[in-house]
Amino acid sequence: MWNKRFWQAVTERAVKTAAQSAIAALAAAGTGSLIGLDWVALAAMAGFGALTSVLTSIASGVATHGEPSLTKAEIITQPVTLGQ
Repeated sequence: MWNKRFWQAVTERAVKTAAQSAIAALAAAGTGSLIGLDWVALAAMAGFGALTSVLTSIASGVATHGEPSLTKAEIITQPVTLGQ
């Protein structure tokens, strides 16, 4: 769990979740204008989504002995180099 590949997967998940949270907040605001949007609240929601994603990935890593997915749908393997 404490390797570069695991943390790359965790980071990718967190970034995706932050983006999804921000899009959901924009849709919920429904103002039609980005000028009147509460950007601090939007950033807080995206950050909370990212934090939740990181924590669930760590919990999954503990439960599965190093994999970020509980279902093992995604398995972290060593990178394959050309010529092998």
